[in-house]
Amino acid sequence: MEFIRGICYRRRGRRRDACRFFRDTQICEPLFYALTWHEGWATGEERFPSLKSAEVFPRNTLLHCTAKGLKKTDAEMILTRALELGIANIFALQGDSGSDDGDFDHASDLVKFIRERYGQQFSICVAGYPEMHPHSPSKELDIFYLKAKVDAGADFILTQFFFESQLFIKFVNDCREVGISVPIIPGIYPFTDVKLLGKMIEICHTNIPDWIQEELRHIEDDDEAVRKFGIDLSVKLIKEIRESAHFCGYHVYTLNRSFSAIEVHRQLNTQHEIDQLVASNS
Repeated sequence: MEFIRGICYRRRGRRRDACRFFRDTQICEPLFYALTWHEGWATGEERFPSLKSAEVFPRNTLLHCTAKGLKKTDAEMILTRALELGIANIFALQGDSGSDDGDFDHASDLVKFIRERYGQQFSICVAGYPEMHPHSPSKELDIFYLKAKVDAGADFILTQFFFESQLFIKFVNDCREVGISVPIIPGIYPFTDVKLLGKMIEICHTNIPDWIQEELRHIEDDDEAVRKFGIDLSVKLIKEIRESAHFCGYHVYTLNRSFSAIEVHRQLNTQHEIDQLVASNS
């Protein structure tokens, strides 16, 4: 079976929608479900509605936690509550909060705090950017900052999505050259909507190759063709990475569309079964 490491779920909507999402995607057997972060304006635990959402999430949840604007007391409250819910996986991110009134300047500071305060109780994930973080002055410094997060205690890296497998393969090679040895999981976005893809590109500052833009111009009014193209492209990326010796599973950004993760999983495993059958008969 092809190894699906994680499936991303955006914290929004009703609890029954989340429960349906988990029920539908169980067939993929993910190692974790990533729950995105959201900060409200209340006080105490109510300030972090993602913690409330986590109550209906499986225990194999990867809980996002953003460093910027976060106080150590809030971090302790979040992490303690996560342990109470049986959640032991944290995605430590810098975040984009406009507040400077926090105790952590960078994600590496949050990683270090978690390790010092909680030891090995948590598995810690950090973000990697195959195309470079949009605010980094150079790719070299971007890798340097990533290594700082790993050296602080991160267990694995989950990347921003991309549309060219060579970007990811080069990124992994660059990481290995500077001594980053933890698993690096590619983030895959099987887009299903042209307008939503445009918004994601704008938010995440991800480049989309000219040939993909040209293909989308021909099919943008055909919803089914767009969905098929986005899923087929994702399957292609995963296959190319698998052949590169840098494969340790993949993570799917779903935007709460369970069918995209399910279809990617189905196509990969159908082909995997065919390949195994051919190999056994050759």
